[in-house]
Amino acid sequence: MERRVTGRGFILLEGVWTQEMQKIFIVNLYASCDVVGKLALWESIRQLKNLQPGGFWCILRDINSIRHPSERVCTTQREGDLNSILEFNDWLSDLAVEEVACVDRKFTWIRPNGAAKSKLDRFFVSDD
Repeated sequence: MERRVTGRGFILLEGVWTQEMQKIFIVNLYASCDVVGKLALWESIRQLKNLQPGGFWCILRDINSIRHPSERVCTTQREGDLNSILEFNDWLSDLAVEEVACVDRKFTWIRPNGAAKSKLDRFFVSDD
């Protein structure tokens, strides 16, 4: 590890992937459920990535956002906010990262009584 950056809702570790002799950036997120806090976090990560062009990026953990309305199910059938979904997908596109598929689990958070389910924990890697 060459560097560690800690910010509101994230820890970034920077190092070298020795097999490829390539920079690697691992970002462990804990996104707020609050929209303003989440957007601020996303902008922080976008700025960090823009300052470090190149290298492999891995962004993971509790992102607290869905990419499609089907990723949230609840008894009230409240769908995900389409604006939030669009903003999240645009952010991922800006970062040029791809989601690693979750095997055998459609949802990563389930209310104890099973009445609500969402896919909130995620794992993304550089598309290259």
